[in-house]
Amino acid sequence: MRASLDSIWELADGRNFNLVVVDDELLPANEREVLLNRVRRVTNRAPLLYVASSHDAEVERAARCSGAVCYISKPLEPVKLAEMLKAWLGHLLNRERQALSHVAR
Repeated sequence: MRASLDSIWELADGRNFNLVVVDDELLPANEREVLLNRVRRVTNRAPLLYVASSHDAEVERAARCSGAVCYISKPLEPVKLAEMLKAWLGHLLNRERQALSHVAR
């Protein structure tokens, strides 16, 4: 697991992302917060969508504290997934509007 995560960080370094999706299915519990903090450092402006293998209030709190705009747990329900994507699109549109308003000044 560690080698594959290191490869991801190398690929992510210096790139801009419009969206980051974290799925914790295979992630050991003690690695979740480390991963979330690292994602924030590498992609501090990208919206974060967190997909949990099962609902856990503490994991949700950590995800939201790390900037997750959406948290959803498996099994994924189509309506909740659609709501999550709608929230992400809203976040992206708001960010673009803010950027445009700064340019217009």
